[in-house]
Amino acid sequence: ARKKAEEEAKKKAEAEANKQNNISSSKPVVRGQDIVNYAMQFVGNPYVWGGNSLTEGCDCSGFVHLIYKHFGYNTVRYSMSFLYEGVSVDREDIQPGDIVIYARKEGIGHVAIYAGNGKIVEAQSTNAGITSNRSVDCREIVGIRRLVGTN
Repeated sequence: ARKKAEEEAKKKAEAEANKQNNISSSKPVVRGQDIVNYAMQFVGNPYVWGGNSLTEGCDCSGFVHLIYKHFGYNTVRYSMSFLYEGVSVDREDIQPGDIVIYARKEGIGHVAIYAGNGKIVEAQSTNAGITSNRSVDCREIVGIRRLVGTN
């Protein structure tokens, strides 16, 4: 009888926790296109290595980090670490808002956000700044990660 009472108490606690989670998750569901729409407004702003400002300048990983942070996601800040964020996505299944991680000669070198239609939005370089005109296949892709719901 005692074991049954403990099981019922556990079920009740789980149900209460789930109810709390549902109540506390009143913020709207973020979709990949929301991520892209927000990111696109910063196109034309400067690239600054190590920078942490979408308007004054940021680097590639800072850009992705700050875009997701706006929606309440606490991501990593360094390119190579994005390989461990969210869930892995196959190239054939890429959706707007997915994070694309690129190779360089020695390891991981760049991250961007897939914008749709074969393009990425990214903090590209000091010369180019924040852009949305390059192909997702502009470099060797080492991983694609999804943090938000599909569109």
